[in-house]
Amino acid sequence: MPSDAIWTKVSTRDMKNGVSFPKRPSLSFFLFYLGLAAMVTGCSFVQETARMMWGSSTRALEKARKEAVSETFACSLEACFQRVMTLDRSGAREKGKSSQAGLFDVFLKDPVRGMIVVMRVPGQVDTTEVGIFFQEIDERKTRVEISSLSSRAKRTVARRVFADLADQFHQP
Repeated sequence: MPSDAIWTKVSTRDMKNGVSFPKRPSLSFFLFYLGLAAMVTGCSFVQETARMMWGSSTRALEKARKEAVSETFACSLEACFQRVMTLDRSGAREKGKSSQAGLFDVFLKDPVRGMIVVMRVPGQVDTTEVGIFFQEIDERKTRVEISSLSSRAKRTVARRVFADLADQFHQP
């Protein structure tokens, strides 16, 4: 039997004689990497499933946008996005303020999609998610929408975010 044969049957006699052959990769090994490749590449259904398993899916918050609280401000999408990011607790800690100076913890941020997901809103369960969505109306106007499955968390974040944005930028 040639020694360079990769996929060969191993007989009991060969095993007793100490002849070793390379193991064939298992089907589960192949399927695992095929699934991983599908999640990382472009298939949106597979990506969303992976996000749900990972814990970073925003599907529920996007569905809740039908009942979102929204206001429009005279600022660019980027300026509004950056201003809301200043309300994050970790940003407050970096500036030397107490960790209570910030309103919430940013869980996810995606400036390309115009979205921030926050958690740890005061008075709410730590895992309650609130979505802050930014929609550019034109270069100088941006609509900010706050959505959550918790109406109390939504109102708390909306009150604070809208007050801060109104102080910084006037409403058109």
